[in-house]
Amino acid sequence: MKSARQIIRGTVWNWLALGVSACMSLILSPFIVHHLGNVNYGTWILANSLVAYLALLDLGMRGAVTKFVSSSHAHQEHDEASRSVGAAFWFRLWAAALIVIMSAVLSVFAPRLFHFPWELVRTARWVLMLNGTTVAIALTAGVFGGVLAGLQKFDRLSAVSTAQSLINGLGVYFLLRSGRGIISMAVLQLVLTCASCTTLIILTRRTYPQLKLTLRWPESNAVRKLWGYSFFSFLIAITGQIKYYTDNIVIAVFLPVGAVAIYGIGATLTNYLRDFLGSMATTFVPVASSLDSRGNYDELRRLLIEGTRLVLFIALPIEVVFLLRGPTFIRVWMGAPYAHSSGHVLQVLTIAWFLIAANYCSGNIVFGLGKHRPVAFWTIGEAIANLTLSIVLVRRIGIIGVAWGTVIPSVVVNAVCWPIYIGKVLKMSLRRYIWQAWARVGISLIPFAAACYLAERYFITTHVWQFVAQTFALLPIAAFGVFACFYRELRNRVGRGRPA
Repeated sequence: MKSARQIIRGTVWNWLALGVSACMSLILSPFIVHHLGNVNYGTWILANSLVAYLALLDLGMRGAVTKFVSSSHAHQEHDEASRSVGAAFWFRLWAAALIVIMSAVLSVFAPRLFHFPWELVRTARWVLMLNGTTVAIALTAGVFGGVLAGLQKFDRLSAVSTAQSLINGLGVYFLLRSGRGIISMAVLQLVLTCASCTTLIILTRRTYPQLKLTLRWPESNAVRKLWGYSFFSFLIAITGQIKYYTDNIVIAVFLPVGAVAIYGIGATLTNYLRDFLGSMATTFVPVASSLDSRGNYDELRRLLIEGTRLVLFIALPIEVVFLLRGPTFIRVWMGAPYAHSSGHVLQVLTIAWFLIAANYCSGNIVFGLGKHRPVAFWTIGEAIANLTLSIVLVRRIGIIGVAWGTVIPSVVVNAVCWPIYIGKVLKMSLRRYIWQAWARVGISLIPFAAACYLAERYFITTHVWQFVAQTFALLPIAAFGVFACFYRELRNRVGRGRPA
């Protein structure tokens, strides 16, 4: 189907950009940690976690822009698209100004609230200011990224992201080799963000010349339409920030800053997984929006089943490796001192990701349909439970308690709320959805999980590339399991693809 081709094409381009970014990060992370040390690296992670909250002033606008541009462009309603984009851009300009002010305030008070060593207080303040300015600029130009996503021009977005990742990685390497620190890293990040945002603006104007952008006060109808969608996206974004970034802040409040680095090393790998799956699943939003505008619910149900399978085919092997071999990977990647603590954090966080990944497709379909209002309410409950449990457990069992505080509410929400809701939205049998989209994929990967367990027990692994080679050597077992469980569907698809 056409939507499948669009998803595959967009996913490939997104993965290209993410692959470059992830490779640069995986290669550079040990170099950065060893050059900066746990305290400086922990300060860098904590500063980025604090500044990440300022991105909430996006107010859900980028997702709204993607949805309305996709829908309006499909019906050639360019004036309507222009009004929506103009309103979003107007709000983001004011939000950017507020972010700069808030980052200045944060730079004054944050060093007093967290356990920054006294010799790093000035550095932390500069990093907070610079990173806050970076967020403000990225937020403003993010509207244009939303337009390109709505037009499904993921090749252009990926080209910009890839260039930024490569230059940033090389820049960080040379800065640290020359004895520079995290302030220089923040300056580099700011300069590259300015360049990439300028490029996005130019590409948007060339790709969608019918789009007319003005800086006057937006029309009330455009504001109501945009805010009606983005308000609940904003609430969901708040809960996301609490779930994914508050862990570092909780640790910094109750433990030394160096503990943030230990936790961050394990959590970073699940963040890579989140970005990896997100780069694929975001392609479902404009496709679902387009199908919904045509009232094609049969194709939406098919998109849900096949999209969920596709996500799980990619996610489950990675999650199995994290769960069974995570400490080993961290030992050969970052060094033996991090294997136990950071590896245990990775294993605990991975438990939740088995269910989070299973709902990635359904979540993006819900956003594409604009039916995410109920999602906001249960994710608020999840965020409150996450924060409460993390605070209680960090005092009892340290950083691993923060990980469990994140996992427990996530398992409940993703195992119960999401499958029931998507079944209701698309009028699909819950039993059919769970069996076809979740269970069969899980069963198909049992042989791969067994092989990983045996590899962990009997293989000797001394280098990161040896670990990678072992993992790739086991992937044919995963492919065989998938082929055995989905032989009939694969045969029918190949048969439909043959010329008559």
